Amino acid sequence: MLSLAPQRLINIEIISVVSELLSTRQKNKGKKLLYSWFLPVLNAIIVPVSHGFAHWYLLVVSVQEHCAEIWDPVPSSMTSNIFVTEVQKILTCLDTVLNEEISQIFGRTFKFRTFSIFQPYFVMKDCEAHDYALCIATLMKDIGQTQQPQTQIGSDSHGERLRLMLLLVHFEDNCVRDKVFESANIYHRGTEKDAVIRDQDLAIRLRANRLKSRKMGHGPRK
Repeated sequence: MLSLAPQRLINIEIISVVSELLSTRQKNKGKKLLYSWFLPVLNAIIVPVSHGFAHWYLLVVSVQEHCAEIWDPVPSSMTSNIFVTEVQKILTCLDTVLNEEISQIFGRTFKFRTFSIFQPYFVMKDCEAHDYALCIATLMKDIGQTQQPQTQIGSDSHGERLRLMLLLVHFEDNCVRDKVFESANIYHRGTEKDAVIRDQDLAIRLRANRLKSRKMGHGPRK
């Protein structure tokens, strides 16, 4: 959770928890699901992809339209071909992971790896390198309503990080938060144990000094 502090690179686990949170929220609405941020067969499959140091892009797989879109907050001709190769591998993995579900719904001939791959051009405004993951998290939150890439996350990066942190803290299945609590408890127990040991050591030293003073003939002062 500390990676959500201003101007820090956001940990990959944070994005995973955001994905789980958004999927769980959709399920809890009790309506027909249109989106998932993991892998069920719905209208669209949204996959946040980490590519190298601090760089993220969002893969939006449109099941109905038989296409996959690469939403890159900082598009570059140098990485476009690399991303296309990665997406082809991801689509092949979807064929393997969802083989039974796909066959039941669309038949045996349906294959994700045959989807067309596009990269719509857009640039996230006010998006620094340490905010790339934040851009992706914002896109993931907005996609169910907008269905289109947004061009900016807003000028208040600090505020957006705070809102995301509060959202995650209140998510009951947040494994990252649970790890933080566990680490804090371990640290707290450790400091308490260290304090007890220090008190015991101090008591032993004081007792040893008193015994030493008595042997040297220094009794209690009158």
